[in-house]
Amino acid sequence: MRERPSARLLITTPKRRVLLFRFVHKTGVLARKVYWARPGGGGVEHGETFATAAVRELLEEAGIREAQVLQPVARREVLLPLPDGKHVLAVEQYFAVNCVSQFG
Repeated sequence: MRERPSARLLITTPKRRVLLFRFVHKTGVLARKVYWARPGGGGVEHGETFATAAVRELLEEAGIREAQVLQPVARREVLLPLPDGKHVLAVEQYFAVNCVSQFG
């Protein structure tokens, strides 16, 4: 089975708000499934560390440039279904991120 390493982000603001994304699948085996997820998870690219991927994902997925990315706080391995019905072993490291400004 294919492994997919990714950096997940636990993003909070100074007022302790948490940033989550809402996903709604419209087609495929996950059609009509709704779930909330943390930003990140786009995958660790070749030659990249989990920490470097966390910083990149912060900008790419959340558009956040000013934040303090802390050391990993957790690691998880989980079998995840893909929209095409196949599965992948997600190997995830979670990073706490303290934003400088508010969002939402």
